[in-house]
Amino acid sequence: FSDTTIRTFQLGYVPEFGNAFAQAAIANGFNPELLEKAGWIKRREDEARTPWDFFAGRVTFPILGLSGQPIAFGARTLKSDKKLPKYFNSPESVLYNKSRSLYGVFHAKKAIVEQNLCYLVEGYTDVISLHQAGITNVVASSGTSLTEEQVRLIKRYAPTVAILYDGDAAGMKASLRGIDLVLKEGLNVKVVTFPEGEDPDSFAKSRSSSEVAAHLTGKAQDFLVFKATLLMQEVGDDPVKKAAAIHEIVESVALVPDLVLRSLYIQQCSRLLQINEQALISEMNKVLRRQYRRKLGDDQPPPEEHLAPDIAAPQPTLEDVGTTPQERDLLRMLLSYGHERITVPMLDNDGNTVDEETSVAESMFVMLATDDILFDHDIFREIYLDYRHISNLGTAVDAQRYVGHEQENWRTTAIDLLTERHVLSPNWKDKHKIHVKRESEALYDALEEAVDILKERRVDRMIRERQEELRTADELNMIAVLQDIMHLSEAKKRLAKKTGRVIVG
Repeated sequence: FSDTTIRTFQLGYVPEFGNAFAQAAIANGFNPELLEKAGWIKRREDEARTPWDFFAGRVTFPILGLSGQPIAFGARTLKSDKKLPKYFNSPESVLYNKSRSLYGVFHAKKAIVEQNLCYLVEGYTDVISLHQAGITNVVASSGTSLTEEQVRLIKRYAPTVAILYDGDAAGMKASLRGIDLVLKEGLNVKVVTFPEGEDPDSFAKSRSSSEVAAHLTGKAQDFLVFKATLLMQEVGDDPVKKAAAIHEIVESVALVPDLVLRSLYIQQCSRLLQINEQALISEMNKVLRRQYRRKLGDDQPPPEEHLAPDIAAPQPTLEDVGTTPQERDLLRMLLSYGHERITVPMLDNDGNTVDEETSVAESMFVMLATDDILFDHDIFREIYLDYRHISNLGTAVDAQRYVGHEQENWRTTAIDLLTERHVLSPNWKDKHKIHVKRESEALYDALEEAVDILKERRVDRMIRERQEELRTADELNMIAVLQDIMHLSEAKKRLAKKTGRVIVG
């Protein structure tokens, strides 16, 4: 690496023999106990508990937080002995959680925002070599498997991720794992492959800057093309293997949260795999139903023996700021009408709208689970999860379960809600300028509108939170926060149009 690169990334080296680092650090006033907790030194099992350098004989890579301060270190051996671990890393601490950290993000975040694109690699040297070649919008998962938290960190700065992994079989498989994680978070995904036996580090070192840039641009493939090409190469003429590969591809497409984009991917998949589009739609619908069922199975209330003694905590009133009035209205509908059968408009495999019979409760569960929504109000959430849990077991739920419940706060809440069975929340119509159809006559319409209003209130709250972040955000983070506010405002307008409300300003 060049001297400029070494200074930029603050690379270092710990001498191989002795405890030169430990002696120098302690002599300069560093607390030996803190050095040990940080992973820099260990102690021998002798009487004097002599300190020794944990990173001895290794190049050190500071891992910087978003503010540019070191939060941990990685250290790579210079020896070719395969028996030695290639990397050592700092232990996790209050400052450093490896699943939430990305190597190089401090140096890359400005370029990521400017280019609306983040290159994702595996290792420290991949990042540094690409930087040296002029590609600065690149981060690494620090040699660990990519995590949801890391993807969400990237999402703060750019809508598109290009995965750059090694050209060998292991690198290809790592790319496949990364694709699904990134798709799940709603980001666009591209994949750039390298010649077999090369990785981003070696490729960047052996080519000119213009050649590296041209390769990253010219070889970028949409995730669907990459995955379909890779999997189809392995199946040959075996129909069983081909079917399994198609199922795997559809599983990835089903993770795309945008309905329109998902439909376009299905069309592209049909052309690539030469398979009937309706068959793919049918298979994807099965996957989506499984996803919903998994969501509905999350966050179940623990068994009663694991619950703490019932202590009534103060709860928000209807006049409190937040989503409590909407949550109250939905829970009231669940207790009053959860067992009622309704018809729900659905799309069949031919794209036609058909009516499907279900219950109010099941329809509510799906609507809320689609956007991972749970109630904020503690008692409302507990009752909702209990109702959902029992319903998912196939048992009919009677509102009397809550009216006569042993927990007083559940019992009083249920009685309070059920006495409002045929009325809306207090001052609902006048206060919020919202018209909701009479529930007993149009249960599905009332349910859909109530859920949409709750979503709109949640989006409102998220916008306020982002606006508050603007007060303390630096110039670079401010761009990401403003983009968030823009997307949230667009979502709010769509919801307002659906519920018939007017957005002012």
